[in-house]
Amino acid sequence: MTQAKKEAATAAVEETDAERFVRLAVKRTRHAVKDIALIGNLGAPQYESTPEQRKAVQDALTSALTDALRRLNGVKSTVSEFSL
Repeated sequence: MTQAKKEAATAAVEETDAERFVRLAVKRTRHAVKDIALIGNLGAPQYESTPEQRKAVQDALTSALTDALRRLNGVKSTVSEFSL
């Protein structure tokens, strides 16, 4: 094991719950925002979609965000899969 990996493992053991929340929240939120921007790019002229397909994507995103915000605030919710 390299020194960097040993230090990272030691740091993870010493990480508080609040520090872990911040680390994961920043990482996951940045990733989600980037992915949402990429989904928005599907509205560009080089893609062809029907109004029904765009509505399905919009509904799935709205539902997923609502569920995520509920869970973030301590309310149990379910995650559903998306397909067109």
